[in-house]
Amino acid sequence: MKQLKQSPVAKIIAWILITVSALMLLAGTAGAYFISELGFYTKSVQEIREEQFERIAGKYSARVLQNLNNTENETYFKDTNFRYGVVEASNYEELEKLDLNQQNTYVQSNFDEKVSLDNLHLFQCNMNADTSIYVDNSVLGGYYIAYSTREYRNKYINEYVYDTDSGIFYYQVSDVPSAQISEEEAATEICYFPVSEVKVTLVDDSTGETTDYAYVYNTADKEYEALQQGMSEGDGQAVLCITIQNATGADENDLRNVKNILENAPLTFWKLTATTYSYGTSDWTAEMRYPYTQEQQTEQVTVSETVVSAPTTVTSQPVELSYIGGLPDDMIKNRTDYDSTEADFLSTVQGSDAGTDYYVLSVIPDADSLVKKEGVGVWGSDYFFQINYIVNLADHMKYSVYVILALSLIVFVASFVYLVSVAEKALPPHKKHSCQDFRHCQAMKCPLPDLILLLKI
Repeated sequence: MKQLKQSPVAKIIAWILITVSALMLLAGTAGAYFISELGFYTKSVQEIREEQFERIAGKYSARVLQNLNNTENETYFKDTNFRYGVVEASNYEELEKLDLNQQNTYVQSNFDEKVSLDNLHLFQCNMNADTSIYVDNSVLGGYYIAYSTREYRNKYINEYVYDTDSGIFYYQVSDVPSAQISEEEAATEICYFPVSEVKVTLVDDSTGETTDYAYVYNTADKEYEALQQGMSEGDGQAVLCITIQNATGADENDLRNVKNILENAPLTFWKLTATTYSYGTSDWTAEMRYPYTQEQQTEQVTVSETVVSAPTTVTSQPVELSYIGGLPDDMIKNRTDYDSTEADFLSTVQGSDAGTDYYVLSVIPDADSLVKKEGVGVWGSDYFFQINYIVNLADHMKYSVYVILALSLIVFVASFVYLVSVAEKALPPHKKHSCQDFRHCQAMKCPLPDLILLLKI
């Protein structure tokens, strides 16, 4: 035993063993945690394999959409087990109507066998010019899809339009001022956005009495709701003010019925124009009230110590519209136009375009039929082959990993004890108890090994 403690070879072997066992402890702990997280102690290996194959199918589907507009997918998936097809569809009902075994159904596809919707993995994604997709290049990595929702575009409000079919008021919005629309009509994109707030003033000509009603547009229900807390002209919103005169020949009952319609919100204004009371839109007057900011400028006069107010500066604020949901020019068939008193008021259109809904349909391969790419190892093959190898390995190691941890711990402790005992034996007798700290050892030039120094600090 004494010779063993003095042997340089034994010391080297001990240092190697303690290093390897420490690494094995770290690797074994990480492996046990990974196996537990995958659920090998609560699920069957087949369930775990199916979950991982679906994850890989989703990851590959994201990569397909990432390169949908180039030819990279054809090369990348050529020697893989991933078979897919991309279609334009918004929901499952639309998918059921498609013939999935016709090549012209797909935007892109590499299917080489007939497929059935019931046996396919479905990956849905809405994409527009602002969509960005990132896919991690490792079998255990993931992906994420980012959407831009705060894009700003400057547009011009040319006029206000009443759609007599829907009973909704719209801004007519384009990229150019109204004077240029006729000149550049072919190249001008015109859209319509619902006016968010409408104030209706009903005037009774016989008495001169006026009654005001305030409404806010509900985008989801596509109708106007009563606005209980007043108009928000000072909150950055433009308000369309409609004045309705008592129609010619209308009697008191007609006026009462019109009031009843206006008081029973939610509503669309076709309820007025569809009545027999002759309250037609041609008799309405429209005025747009824009939000304004008043900036009071002042300057200090030092001599008289008085403050002189400069003229008030009035600037108009941009009107924020939602770019998503704007109607194209040909959607409003029957309309009444109201010219803007402040034509071409510059608006800020906010949001991204609605984009295109895609489904990536893919086949989940069978583990027994996986094909490995020729000339490469496991880690050069596709993700299905790699994850199948990992799942099989984890299944075999789920219990033996704890045996490895136990043996590594035993070797680590034994090697540590041996190295400590060897270090203590190396201390000279007259200095063995005199060194109390690291600085003292340095001053006495004590041959105390570094490991023992650390233990004594």
